[in-house]
Amino acid sequence: MTNPQKILIVDDNPLMLKTLRDILQISGYRVEIAVNGREALEKIKADSFGCVLSDVRMPDVSGIELLHAVKKSHPNLPLVLMTAHSEDDLVQQARAAGVTAVLEKPLNMQSLLSLFEQFI
Repeated sequence: MTNPQKILIVDDNPLMLKTLRDILQISGYRVEIAVNGREALEKIKADSFGCVLSDVRMPDVSGIELLHAVKKSHPNLPLVLMTAHSEDDLVQQARAAGVTAVLEKPLNMQSLLSLFEQFI
């Protein structure tokens, strides 16, 4: 990867943020993190990203609300949601809103990296 794209990871779980950041950096990606959807929206306004990876369930601004806001301001920015509740109504809402992908927790890191290779 000669010019790696920057990925924004959004999760209210500090351990998940650290783990994902470390794995993605080792894989050659540049990574920014946000601890909630509001912070993510601020970072998206201030910088450009190749992809956003966000948890679905977060306090304040959920992953679904983040998806809707991103689609309005950056319609071509890929957004991948991750959730432990794959049969949840929120997942159906995300699919209807045009989410790039929904991944089930615990994440299969090889599948995540393969997904990023497709559009980053």
